[in-house]
Amino acid sequence: MDYRMPLYIQLQDIILKKIDIDYQNEVGNSGISAIFREKGIQISNRVLGMGDITGSKYINYKLRQKEAEAIWGLHRVHFGDGRPFAIEYTYVPKKYFNDIESFDFSKVSLYDYMEANNHLPVHFIQNLIICSANEKIADLLNVKKGSAVFKIEYQASDKDYNLVEYTKSYLNPEFAEFRFIAEAE
Repeated sequence: MDYRMPLYIQLQDIILKKIDIDYQNEVGNSGISAIFREKGIQISNRVLGMGDITGSKYINYKLRQKEAEAIWGLHRVHFGDGRPFAIEYTYVPKKYFNDIESFDFSKVSLYDYMEANNHLPVHFIQNLIICSANEKIADLLNVKKGSAVFKIEYQASDKDYNLVEYTKSYLNPEFAEFRFIAEAE
């Protein structure tokens, strides 16, 4: 396979650490922290940066917000049992989360916070892309520069279909494999 060509496919489910996990848990919080807690995996996070984002036509477009509306960004690395497995660049409309900057997301789950504010993501549009790790991604995931990593881009809406999240996530393929189910209609 030529890894220079992105592969676009609809995400069906994820197997992390060879544990079968239904990524879209329809009965509640489907964030990675909640999934790991449920499976007994110790999760920790390192925040790379967070704060208000202004003037980004692209991010505002992805969240269906007017250009002047405030967006809040959170960049972090997720660790499972002490090993880096994902980097997430997450953006949310600040109008739904007025006090978001007062939380320490190295210790607090973003989805737990969103659920407490009645805007838990429950509807997802996801795309999986296989791409080469640039120097920054390789360093953070502890992989070789240029090696293939999984990039998942998704938009998520709450129960009322308010678009509440846009995330780009990079996963180390050592810790995740994807399974796709094709069915004839």
